[in-house]
Amino acid sequence: MKKLLLSLIVFGSMYSVEAQNEWNYLGDQDKYLGVYDEMHYSYNAGLQSKFTTDGGSTEGTIGAGSFSKPLQRIFYLSEDVLFAVQKVDPGFRVLKSTDGGANFTTQGNCLPPGRQGVFLLHGHWFNENDGIMVSRTVDLNFGNLEDYMMRTTDGGVTWTHANASDTLMANEPEDVIFNDDGSIILFAKKDIYKSTDKGATWSVMTDVNSLWNEGDMIDDGDNMWGVGEGPSLTT
Repeated sequence: MKKLLLSLIVFGSMYSVEAQNEWNYLGDQDKYLGVYDEMHYSYNAGLQSKFTTDGGSTEGTIGAGSFSKPLQRIFYLSEDVLFAVQKVDPGFRVLKSTDGGANFTTQGNCLPPGRQGVFLLHGHWFNENDGIMVSRTVDLNFGNLEDYMMRTTDGGVTWTHANASDTLMANEPEDVIFNDDGSIILFAKKDIYKSTDKGATWSVMTDVNSLWNEGDMIDDGDNMWGVGEGPSLTT
């Protein structure tokens, strides 16, 4: 009889639990786009994207005109510096704000020509120049779905594949851990990859092809935990 197996992979030493920070309730919104702290966060409200710098006492509408479409995500680097991703036709437009979200300027499109963004899977900014975006996309000519990992080193103006052959995305990314030191762990269906240079080069940490269908990762600072649903087994 076939059955499912829950698999757990642990990298590192013994796991220990530490006290967590206090949780704050920010209120109900259609979709939270990004949170810097309890005072500075952004969200979608109906057909507009909003931001606050005082914990919700007052709110502002993000952008105007072509920027007024709801955003996919917002990445806070500080209270003032934000990067946003907006779905446009075609692609994903990257925007930057230096005044906490009151005004944005267009940086570039983080998808290759000929591809339309379906939704943003993962993203991270290491600083104002270096960023990574992982997107589910569709080919405008043939309609096939593909995942793309793109990286920028000039603040989002230009984007290139995070790896030369793009084989990472062929394994379908399940989860990604970004670290501010420039390292990235990519949890895919067939392998776990690691980059130590903000996505410029990659190596395979381990092969999980024989046991992985879906998975998520958690990094507690000392250990990396990978939890996934394994294949059918026969006994």
